[in-house]
Amino acid sequence: MVLKSNTRESVRNRQIHPRTWLRNALQLKDFPENTPFDPEITCSALPRSGRRHIVTGMNPLAYGLKAASSGFATGGEPQILVSQYEEEELMRYNRTLFRQYGMLASFGVLALSAALALTAPANAQQLISFNAPKAGAGAGQGTSAIGINLKGTITGTVKDSYNVTRGFVGTLKRGFRTFEAPDADANVGGTYPVAINEFDVITGYSVDGNSVAHGFVRTPDGTITIFDMPNDAEPGGTYPAGINNLAAVVGVYLDANYTAHGFVRAAEGKITTFDDPAGGSGPWQGTWPYNINDFGVIVGATTYPDSSSHGLLRTLNGSYHDFEFPSETNWSSAYINDLGVIVGSYAQAPDTDLVAYRRTADGKMTVLQTPGEGVTTDYEFEGTYVSAVNILGATTGQVLNNDAELSAFVRDPEGKVPVFGYKDQAAVPGSYTGSAGLAINAAGVVVGYWNDRNFATHGLVRLPK
Repeated sequence: MVLKSNTRESVRNRQIHPRTWLRNALQLKDFPENTPFDPEITCSALPRSGRRHIVTGMNPLAYGLKAASSGFATGGEPQILVSQYEEEELMRYNRTLFRQYGMLASFGVLALSAALALTAPANAQQLISFNAPKAGAGAGQGTSAIGINLKGTITGTVKDSYNVTRGFVGTLKRGFRTFEAPDADANVGGTYPVAINEFDVITGYSVDGNSVAHGFVRTPDGTITIFDMPNDAEPGGTYPAGINNLAAVVGVYLDANYTAHGFVRAAEGKITTFDDPAGGSGPWQGTWPYNINDFGVIVGATTYPDSSSHGLLRTLNGSYHDFEFPSETNWSSAYINDLGVIVGSYAQAPDTDLVAYRRTADGKMTVLQTPGEGVTTDYEFEGTYVSAVNILGATTGQVLNNDAELSAFVRDPEGKVPVFGYKDQAAVPGSYTGSAGLAINAAGVVVGYWNDRNFATHGLVRLPK
C-alpha cells in the first residue's frame, strides 16, 4: 500500500509520519519511502512463541492502512487514502518488520537488564524495589510505578510524608525526578500519571483545590499541557486513561449527572468526544474508554441502561463493536495491543469476583485462571485483575486470594503464569495489600508496587528470566 503524496504533508505537520515512527521505533535502517505500510500480519511474521496470537490476513481491528496511517485522527473519515499491493510484497515486508521487532525486544531485555545490574547487588533476584524522591514511609504513602517503555523509562505516583501526591519519571540507572501539574492542589488534589508511550510522553490527570480532575500531557522536556473537555462540569472532571505512540490520549469525562463519556485527544490538541449508542445516561452509566492502540482502536467498557457492563470496541472511523462476556457482569475492563489482542477482567454478577479474559482479533474469547485466585465470597474482588498487555500478548496484573491478599503475576504468550510478590511484603488477611503488576513493556519487564508491613508502597520491577 502506498500513501498518496498530497496527504503526506498534512500528517507530517501534525507530528511525525507513521512510516517515520515505525522506522525509528523498530530501528529499521533500510526503510525506503515506498515501503508498503500495512497492518496485515501473517503467522510467518513472528517467532514461533507468538504465532498463536496472530491471525492471517487483515487485522479486523485495524481496518487497513487507513486506520494505521491516520493515527493522529480522532474520528470521522480516515485522512489517508491507500491502494492495494500484491500479497507477496506484503508478506515480504511483514516478515522483515516483525523479525526486526522481535530483535528489538530481545535487545531491550539485554539493555535494560544491564542497566538494572548497575543499581542492584550481584546476588539480586529478578524483583527490584525502588523509591521515588520524597516518598513517605507511612501507611498509604510511597511509590507506585504505573508505566514503563522499552527504553526502561518508568513513570508513576509518589506520595510524601505530608500526603502530597506527585508524578515521577526516570530510570533505575539515572534516577527519578518528580513533577507536578500547574493546577494541582497540594492539600486536596495532586498529580497522577496513568500511562507513558515509547517516546517518554506521559498522560494523566491532576486534581485542583475544588477536587475537580483535569487531563494533562507531559512531553520529555518537562512541558505539561492541561486540557479539559468542553462540556464536563463540576464535580465531574477529565480522566485520561491511555496514550499510544502517536501521542493520542484516550479517556473518560463525567458530566454533572456523573454519566461517563469518552474522548480522544490528538497529538496537536484536537479533542473528539464520543458515546457508545448502547450506553446508558444515568449516573455511572455510559462510555468508559481504557486504552488505545497505535491503529486508533479504542477499547474499554460500556455500561448499559440496566447497569450491566459490556466490552467497548471503537474503531478509528467511529463504529462500535461491543462484545459480550460469558456471564452477566456489572463491571469490566479492556486493554488492547497493536495485534488486536484484548485482555481485561470482568466482575461476575451478582457477586464481585473478578475473572480474567483474553479476546483475540477474530473475536474468540477465553476465560483465564491464575494460580491462587480467590474463589470464596468472603471478600469483594477476589480473583484476577489484568492491568496491561504487550505487543507479544504477555499480560500482567494482580491476583487476590481467599484472604484478600495481593500477588502480582505475568502471563506469557504461551500461557505460563508465574505469580510473585516481594519478599518483605505485607501479609495481613483482609488488607488488600501485597504486590501488583501495573504495566509490562515489549521486552516483558513488569513494573508495579508492593506494600511493606507498615502498608507503605514501594516501586516494583520484575525482570524476565
